[in-house]
Formats: sequence, C-alpha cells, structure tokens
Amino acid sequence: MSEAKEISVGLVGFGMVSQVFHAPLLSSHPLFKLSYVVERSSEKSKEKYPDVIVVKTLADLLNTNVELVIIATPSSQHFEHARDALTANKHVIVEKPFTVTSEEAETLINLAKKHSKILTVYHNRRWDSDFLTVKSIIEQKLVGELAEIDIHYDRFRNTFKGGWREKNEPGSGILYDLGSHLIDQALTLLGHRLPDAVFADVRKQREGAETDDYFDVDLRYNDLPSLKITLRSGMLVKKLGPRYAIHGTSGSFVKYGIDVQEEKLKNGLTPKNDDQFGVEPENIWGVLSIDGKDDQVIKSHTGSYLQFYSNVADAIRNNKPLEVAPEHGRDVIKVIEAAIQSSKTGKIVNLL
Repeated sequence: MSEAKEISVGLVGFGMVSQVFHAPLLSSHPLFKLSYVVERSSEKSKEKYPDVIVVKTLADLLNTNVELVIIATPSSQHFEHARDALTANKHVIVEKPFTVTSEEAETLINLAKKHSKILTVYHNRRWDSDFLTVKSIIEQKLVGELAEIDIHYDRFRNTFKGGWREKNEPGSGILYDLGSHLIDQALTLLGHRLPDAVFADVRKQREGAETDDYFDVDLRYNDLPSLKITLRSGMLVKKLGPRYAIHGTSGSFVKYGIDVQEEKLKNGLTPKNDDQFGVEPENIWGVLSIDGKDDQVIKSHTGSYLQFYSNVADAIRNNKPLEVAPEHGRDVIKVIEAAIQSSKTGKIVNLL
C-alpha cells in the first residue's frame, strides 16, 4: 500500500507494552506508520525507531495530523487520555484494561459514536495460538457438550518489580492486568455474552503486596447451569499446570505452555523478520482425550497479533466491524467490578 494510504499512528507512552507489542508490531504492518510517540522525559523510542517524532504531551500529539492514537499509559489514565483523543476526532486503541470503571467505558463508547470514530481495546490474546486452538476445539464440539472451562495465567514471581501495576492505585493489580485477558477470552468463547452472575476470590498472597496478586473468578450463566467456568491467576505458582482444560460429555482437551509471540517480541523477533512467528513448538501442543479413542495431539493454530491491527485498519479504511468492539472491553470491566464486589462480600454478584 502506498505511503499516502498508510494510517498514521501516535503512541501515547513508551513503557513495556509499547516497546514489546505496539511499536514492533505496527512497524511490521504495511498499513500503519508509527509517526509520533509521546514521551514526557526521554526520547527512548528514537533509539529503535529514528523516524518517529517525539512529543512531550498528549495535547501536542492531538494537534498533529495522526489518524489513530494508541493509549498505552497506566490504567488510571486510560479514560482521560482516550476521552481527549476522541474529542480531538482521532481513532483510538486503548490498552487493556479498557478503563477502571464500566461507567467510564460507557462514556467513551458514546463519545466515539458521537464523533463517528473507531474505538477499540487491545485484547490481543484473542490471537494467541493456544486460545485460537481452544476456540476451534469448542466450535467443532470435539469434547461434546461443555461441562467445564478452566483457564489459568499463572507465574512465579515472589518479589516485586516496582511498577504501577503493583501499586495501590485505580486499575492496578493482577485482576485488572491478567484478568482482563482471561475474562475477554471466556466471554469470547461464550459469544461475547455477559455472565448472569460472578463469584470470586481476589486476594494478596505475597507478603508486602499493595494490590491483589491472586484471583479465582467463577462465571455463571443461567441457561447453562451445568457449565463451570473458572478463571485463575497467581504470582506464586512455581510448578505450572495446564493453561487450558476444557471438559465435556465426550472427553477433554488439555493444553500446557503459552503462546510464543510475546517472548519472540522481547527477543527482537517480529512477523517481519521471523517466518515462524506465532508458531508453537510441538512439545506444548494440546492433547485431546475422547472416550473410547486414543489420545490425540492437536497441532496448535498459528498465533497472529497482527490480525488485531489488520482488523482495525479495515474498520478505519473500509468501515468493517471491529473484532474487539468497545462494548466487549466494557463488559470485561463489568465482570472485574462484580468480581471485586463478590470477593469483598463473599457473595454471588448478579450482573443481569
């Protein structure tokens, strides 16, 4: 595509998410041009992307001709920054979690509609190889009628990195951080439906923790009373169990390991310089166990975070529907709010 048709992008913030995900992926995509980066006190982005223009404030960025603004600042700033960008008639991608509250999310959705602008949330893990594989297994009903969906995102980190995600501030903690991914994946598997109710245990497990570092969230659907959906994450899991365990009336699918894209990006590999980007090694493919049959190793789908950006480009240029509608991001926040309330009260919280 000619340069005139590229979508000019302004990246707000140049922390880990921008350095590992947005900047290298945008630079690998022919439909985007990373034009500006907002950095208040440095010009680190120019070390790797010398053609970008560094500006010091969001206001400076919004006075340029960029079409798309990506908000990659701490969660507590998402609402304010996205609001200002939409008001300035820019298309907007907001890093997950979308906002701190569902009320803020609803305000942004209405603002995007008012200005006829694209608004989406960076729920990139819909394009993880393992999730794409699980989604295919369920769509094909290979385990029969679903009885249980168990999704984990565990780590072992018994010290603190010191970033804002571990501070006691709005939008911090593991539930907003990793929980956003798992909730979005679960709602996607259920056709982007909000659960009728949520029951959750959200707590601090590490000594000295300022915010939550463990959660166990149970999603409940009234029309699927036999289906148990459990989402778990902890920072003190040294021996990792399955990332996905899907059980049904015909058998089970169990998957260990994690999508390789993030690790490759951290090591400087991108879709542009690695033709195996997104391809999982065979030793972490999942196993399908069906009643009366031998276990079958299922080749993982190829992960592709670039698909998120391709869809955004299609929405901007061709008015195609967004894969990650802003309402999906809002619903994730609704579940997080319900989970926090449930954990505090020890009771089931009804959403619908």
